[in-house]
Amino acid sequence: MKPQPFPWYRQRSLFFSIGLVTSLGLVICAFEMRTAVTEPLVMVLPPLEEPIFTAPVTQLEPPKPKLPEQPRQETKKPAAEVVEVDDWFPLDSTLLVEPPIVDDPAVAIALTAAVPDETLGQEEPIIDFADEQPQSDRFYPWLQKKLRYPDRAQREQISGTVYVQFVVEKDGALTDVQVAKGIGYGCDEEALRVVRSAPAWQPGRQRGRPVRVRMVVPIRFTLRR
Repeated sequence: MKPQPFPWYRQRSLFFSIGLVTSLGLVICAFEMRTAVTEPLVMVLPPLEEPIFTAPVTQLEPPKPKLPEQPRQETKKPAAEVVEVDDWFPLDSTLLVEPPIVDDPAVAIALTAAVPDETLGQEEPIIDFADEQPQSDRFYPWLQKKLRYPDRAQREQISGTVYVQFVVEKDGALTDVQVAKGIGYGCDEEALRVVRSAPAWQPGRQRGRPVRVRMVVPIRFTLRR
């Protein structure tokens, strides 16, 4: 005897209902089921380190202190190069005229011995000392006014004393003017020129009488520095 097939079609409504209930149950379970909420993964990165640049160390030298300027030492030019003296420089400061020095016998004798006496053999002798020596209030101011420093002596920076010898006649005139001791460079000639043109003196006297007296006058030429 053949077994009869199960009549599926007869129970189809039942199976449908079971399937429907099962589906609804699954759906409800799906909605009711809680799933674990996972927090998003946050990656915390360490802060970026700023690059460190090491600059080369440059040592600056401290400024050198400025040394005070040394004053320049003025070098004196050779005497031959100094020519800045005015020909017409005030004579009261450049030419010093000293009074006669014939009061010193040793000087007078030494000076007169070096110069020959051109008046020997004349009737009136020439003496070196008198009771009253010749005088002149105008002679030295005359020298100060008339003397000029020679150009050559200025260029060569020559200073010194010129000793001029002359005879004061009985009438006060100056004669036999000559250089007893000179320094050259035109100073001797200048001293002679001025003395020869000087005004007359008051003559010397011996025992109350006018006599001829030999005089020696130093004239100093000095350049102002």
